[in-house]
Amino acid sequence: MLKDFSKINEGIVIFEKLECPRCNRALAFLLDNNIAFKSVDVSKGKKENNHKMWEILKKHGITKVASTPVFLVNGKLSHSHKNLGAFLESLKE
Repeated sequence: MLKDFSKINEGIVIFEKLECPRCNRALAFLLDNNIAFKSVDVSKGKKENNHKMWEILKKHGITKVASTPVFLVNGKLSHSHKNLGAFLESLKE
């Protein structure tokens, strides 16, 4: 879990919800492939974390809808993946 948001643009950060099947798939992929990452739980009741995710999305011009998981990869935003598998594979490189 990421607790220090000052390091949010370093490495891979995943904003995820516990009840999200796509998030669970992404987390399993990262763990199975020994890819270092930090997670931020934006599930219901995690208002501060959810607010931080939306602050980042809005900074990148996303104001209406974004599907989890939402990733920051060295500060670069990636979200609402149509092909989550291909995106995850790209993280191996």
